[in-house]
Amino acid sequence: LLDKAPQKETILKCVTEQTLLRTPLKFPGPILTPSHVFSFRVTIPGPFYHMFFPESYVNKIPEIIDTGANLFNKQFSKNMRVTLSRAFSSGVSQIVLISVDLASTEFNIQLCLNYPGSLVTVAGIHPTTVSEVKENDLDKIKEIVIKHKHAVAGIGECGLDYEKGKDNKELQIKIFEDQLQLASELKVPIFAHERGAFDDFVLTLKKHRSKVDKILLNCFTGTKEQLEKYIELDVYFGITGIICSDDRGAHLRDILELIPKNRIVIGTDAPYMLPFIMKRPFPRRNEPACLPHVLDQLAKCLKMDIYELAALTTRNARELFGVLEVCSFSGHLPSKPEVQVVDIQKKVDDELEAKLGNTKKSQPKPTVVIIKPDQLVFTHKDDKYLVTEKEKSVLEKQQQKIDDSSFLQLLTDFELKPLPKNHVLMTEEEVKKKSEEAEKKQKKKKPKKKC
Repeated sequence: LLDKAPQKETILKCVTEQTLLRTPLKFPGPILTPSHVFSFRVTIPGPFYHMFFPESYVNKIPEIIDTGANLFNKQFSKNMRVTLSRAFSSGVSQIVLISVDLASTEFNIQLCLNYPGSLVTVAGIHPTTVSEVKENDLDKIKEIVIKHKHAVAGIGECGLDYEKGKDNKELQIKIFEDQLQLASELKVPIFAHERGAFDDFVLTLKKHRSKVDKILLNCFTGTKEQLEKYIELDVYFGITGIICSDDRGAHLRDILELIPKNRIVIGTDAPYMLPFIMKRPFPRRNEPACLPHVLDQLAKCLKMDIYELAALTTRNARELFGVLEVCSFSGHLPSKPEVQVVDIQKKVDDELEAKLGNTKKSQPKPTVVIIKPDQLVFTHKDDKYLVTEKEKSVLEKQQQKIDDSSFLQLLTDFELKPLPKNHVLMTEEEVKKKSEEAEKKQKKKKPKKKC
């Protein structure tokens, strides 16, 4: 593929120097370089790839971590591999997946197992789904966290949402407290959500704050007074693309400097919260590849160098979610890297899609073996052989007397070969009958009309 690319020299220079290209390149990525540990990948920019890079990026792509993305959303079901490839190419070395119920938790776990090191997930029940919770859902989530501890970063997204759930406030509080208790028991962080329920949310947190080690408040959108109370509770603040919004993000931009620097992380909350400072035309949805624009806007608000802020938020994310430390990232490539197409990753992705039911892959057809009237089936271990009645009698007697190697030699002397693993035994009459039926079906088929 690289040899066929029209700008081979430019591509190689981009890969070896880890430099950004403002001009789009036509190249069928992704590609992998040895310096990227685990499943971190680099993709050559496509026709609209430049939109994901802010102007503040000079030559190097800084490493950043997306601390919250809803990749279980149906908007990602058809192009998950492309979405992740774009994210990794934008410098997003790892993504924390958001779960809202048992089903999304199971989906995210499967995704994490196919992208080890690059993806981790939180497991829990969102306040907007508490009415659909079954009695043993939390027990199952607990089993998942224990079984897949290297893929699970915390409990969540959990909390209170009175804007979308006014009728079940008591149930929301109960489920939230149960998950706080679970996080305390398993010694993992809480991935929290609050909307229109500040007072009850803070009261609930205060009850359990001493038991829960770390708390991330996802997509903070509160006031200055609420911010100060959250700072007293020593929570981490997840900053999203809402700070790029002219109306909804105006008040946030004025108070971001009050947040302690060691408590700031960034996330996309994809497919929501698109950062509207990107170049037009805007993408139809938000995705992890858009995270550099959140970083860019936050750097302007905090009056920090974008590369220093990237290192700071990445370090904070790793301290918050200890499981992220299993993956490392190198922005500098070796002088002579080996460039290769990631066929292995494609195979993994295809297997994942098959498991999730997104693709229907045809099973290989069994081999038809014709059995003659005087033949019988003889079985030795896992292999089957077609033999005559006399041969079968001899083999059955010798099978008990001699060892395996001698018996295999006997099969060779008889010129017997094992049948294919995936086979169907049919007589000549059955084969003939089946071919006649196939011919009849073929004749009945009407030829397709040309458009």
